[in-house]
Amino acid sequence: MLSHIRMKMLLIVIPVLCVVLMLSYNASVKTAKRLVDHETSERISAEKEIQKNIIEKNMNDAAEISSVLAVFAGNGCKDYSPDYFINILKPIVQDNQFILGAGIWYEPYAYDKSQKYMGPYVYRDGDRIIPTFDYSNAAYNYFSQDYYALAKKTNNIVWTDMYYDQTINLYMITCSQPAYDSSGKFIGCVTVDVGLSSMQKFISDYTASHDGTTYIINREGTYLAAESEAAVKVKTVYSIPIISPILLLFQKLL
Repeated sequence: MLSHIRMKMLLIVIPVLCVVLMLSYNASVKTAKRLVDHETSERISAEKEIQKNIIEKNMNDAAEISSVLAVFAGNGCKDYSPDYFINILKPIVQDNQFILGAGIWYEPYAYDKSQKYMGPYVYRDGDRIIPTFDYSNAAYNYFSQDYYALAKKTNNIVWTDMYYDQTINLYMITCSQPAYDSSGKFIGCVTVDVGLSSMQKFISDYTASHDGTTYIINREGTYLAAESEAAVKVKTVYSIPIISPILLLFQKLL
């Protein structure tokens, strides 16, 4: 009889214990998952902030460089040879890997009364730093380009929208700043071009090791860098607030 009672108790107790153990296990798994998700989220947020700060630093450095270059261009108008301008621009590009090019663009006949176009430019092509005056002509007409027109109109540092440069075959954005002579007269502008290929590489590398969608857009919602290079070639506008005055919203959506 006792054996029979014990058997019945075991038949009741064992299933109950199994249920308790399963519930306990599930609770433990959920708790562990929450902890892992929380730690992963914090790590991703930290990485995102680090990369955002790096990009913003590059942008701020480009703006500071353009400010110094604008002072030089204003003071050096008519005083320096074309080669001297090239020698000033070369180290700007060579010493800053995020910079693709830098140029000085004078108003018509401001540098030389017989010379309408004066636009020394230095750009990066792989490991080479190449000086050129190829943009100093009527065919290109830098006076009509956004970086020149915006700098002249606003009298302040400006950033262009993303664009494709056929000469160096890359997407970029340009920081432009007006230059003035000693009397305060506008005599042209200076530019510092920041390439987007490094941003694109970062996005690709980052996405490969994280879930979600990662991209960089400007304040109009234009893709500057995304997982798909095809997305960078089109303008896609989102109705989201952009608080940075330059561009830099770096967004990670999980």
